[in-house]
Amino acid sequence: MENHKFSSPKLVLEFFVREFYFVGKGTLRTQFPKDAFFYQGRSKALEYRYLERAHKKYVKRTQCEPELIIKPDSLLFSSEFNAELFAKITKPQTNTIMKISGDYLYKEKDEEQYRWYFQQDEIKTNSYSGENSQLKYENIRSLAPHHFNIEAINDEGALITNFPRKSLSLTLNKGETACFICRREEYGADYSYQPALNLVMWIKNHGFYSDYQQLKPTKLMQEQAIEPFYMKPAREFDFRNSKLRFELG
Repeated sequence: MENHKFSSPKLVLEFFVREFYFVGKGTLRTQFPKDAFFYQGRSKALEYRYLERAHKKYVKRTQCEPELIIKPDSLLFSSEFNAELFAKITKPQTNTIMKISGDYLYKEKDEEQYRWYFQQDEIKTNSYSGENSQLKYENIRSLAPHHFNIEAINDEGALITNFPRKSLSLTLNKGETACFICRREEYGADYSYQPALNLVMWIKNHGFYSDYQQLKPTKLMQEQAIEPFYMKPAREFDFRNSKLRFELG
């Protein structure tokens, strides 16, 4: 496998987002399965279910081939990776690569049982070409799941975030994983309505990368870890007893 060099270092973040949305302030919680309340084990999903925006309908897939695998010393990309997105990743202005996956508990019809589904896997990038270093990672808030943000980061890759609320200041060092357990009550009406949410979100800070490789999809499949990153030790931040009603944490 041939090593390639990025023209500038890339911060790499990995997310696993577990969601359960529900409606009704007076909803009797006993009608929900136990897993609805902040399940933290290995995913029980057996298939993907996500909105295909081109056709504006939900589709199901039994599997999705990996496009990016994160190794300790190199990023492994599929040789069939989307060319336009790969060009964005390798640009000098791109400073962050986010690998986002997850699952959610849902039932399609009232008479059916709740089931776990995988969310669509995504890879997002953050770029900045200005001179103000304080703004370098500002846009991550609008790209990352549930507005995860970066307030500052040092040369060793340790980042500071105030997710999920501004009064906090948490440091996540290179190689560390954080697990955020949060809830939010439903609020709003009509177009601004947001259902209630039980959220467990893992974030791993992989630090900065300078090297990458490209592999055929069959080879890339062989590089997948048996144990997902979110099942390894993580620093837990539990906000289930938060007094905030209409925002996370």
